[in-house]
Amino acid sequence: MVSHQEIVSLFGVSVLADGIGRSAKAVSAWKARSSIPGDAWLPVVRFAAVAGHPEVTLDLLARIAAGEPFIPPATPTGEPSDFSPDGDPAGAGDMAPAGDEQPFMEAAQ
Repeated sequence: MVSHQEIVSLFGVSVLADGIGRSAKAVSAWKARSSIPGDAWLPVVRFAAVAGHPEVTLDLLARIAAGEPFIPPATPTGEPSDFSPDGDPAGAGDMAPAGDEQPFMEAAQ
């Protein structure tokens, strides 16, 4: 989902309106302008969770509103992400002690 319009379409105007206690006319206007007002975000997220769409989050709504590019969420199965070929975030594999370096806790004793 990359727009507020798509989020409204995910449920349909009438279903979303009934689910969050807003008028269908108001929700239809949000869809038409692809902009869900901030005071409706929490009710939309709560309804989405109950309706089986936990991917609709406050963070997603905010990113869309800010015009940020869509970044797919990390996979819950632990599959490698797109950060690097081996699945580690860029540079994370470089954080292990090298050579004669001791881990922080051992060095502090």
